[in-house]
Amino acid sequence: MRKTVVVAPMNGVVTSLQKEQGESVIGAQSFSPTVIMTVGDVSAFEVEILVDETDIRYVTLAQPAEVRVDALEGVKLKGEVTEIGSSAIPRGATNASTTTTSSTANQAKDFKVTVTLKEPPPSLRSGLNATAEITTNKKEKVLAIPIQAVVVREVSKEGKVVDPAALQASEGEPSGVPRAKGEEKEGVFVVSNGQVSFRPVKTGIIGETEIEITDGLKEGDEIVTGSYKTLRTLKDEAKIKLDVKKGGK
Repeated sequence: MRKTVVVAPMNGVVTSLQKEQGESVIGAQSFSPTVIMTVGDVSAFEVEILVDETDIRYVTLAQPAEVRVDALEGVKLKGEVTEIGSSAIPRGATNASTTTTSSTANQAKDFKVTVTLKEPPPSLRSGLNATAEITTNKKEKVLAIPIQAVVVREVSKEGKVVDPAALQASEGEPSGVPRAKGEEKEGVFVVSNGQVSFRPVKTGIIGETEIEITDGLKEGDEIVTGSYKTLRTLKDEAKIKLDVKKGGK
């Protein structure tokens, strides 16, 4: 044993030591050899994150990412997407099994995405908790509004906006004649002359708090924003009263 030399298959740092001096080991010729230690390449780190199924379509290889590690407070690490999982993982599952059953068919799912860090600091260790923000698109000097300002309304064939309250009431009442449904459109409520009017818009990329408007609005238009409950029940051509708060010291 004194002349035995154990050669690591790669350069790196010992990240885990499974055996101590004096313990028995089984050689590599055996069906199940003993693992003495684990060697890791600390010059390259990968971060595995889960991306919601509704957002995975925006993620592509080589996109830049910003990684935050819980143990390294205030440190932002740069990386890029190097691998995108092709199999959905049920929310809360411990493995990537893709078997669909009655209990998981309607369950929310995620996809595993791997981000490789470009310049990992020496203080970084494997197994730490981390989060990542992936930049899927970037535009500058575009017209953007708060996300909550965009609503969906049904527009009839005659071009009239269907009152959401009346629509809900009609759907709850049985009728022998089916109601002719209009087209659902995204839009915003624009303020003009003391009342609001629904205006369809076309949207672009979505940020954390704002959404790009590519058509339907112009700079300087005054729009309504607020809670989901308020905008959900707001009627087209409803009269409003502006509450202007005066600033002061």
